Amino acid sequence: MQRGLSDILVEQGESADAGESLAREARWALADKAFGPRPFLVPAPSGTDYAFFVQKKSDVCLLRLYGRQHGFVSYTNNLTYIATRPLTSCECAE
Repeated sequence: MQRGLSDILVEQGESADAGESLAREARWALADKAFGPRPFLVPAPSGTDYAFFVQKKSDVCLLRLYGRQHGFVSYTNNLTYIATRPLTSCECAE
C-alpha cells in the first residue's frame, strides 16, 4: 500500500521525499482503523488534497486515486480514475 501511494503521489507531481513521507503517514493512520470500503484523503504540503479508495476485485485489491483538489480547483474522475495501482498481499473489505 505504501509503495502504491508513494508512486501515485510522485506521478501527480509531489517530490519523491514528500511522496514517501505522505505514504508512510497514511499507511500508519489507516492501519489501526476499520474504515471498510470508504475513501480516504491524503493532504500534501504542496496544498493538494488527494482522494483515494481501495477497491476489491475478484483476484486483487486496487488502490485508486479518483480526485484531487488544490485551492479552489478540483478534478474528479470516478469512471476511469486518475491513477490505479494493484496492491499485493492485500485484504480489503467489501
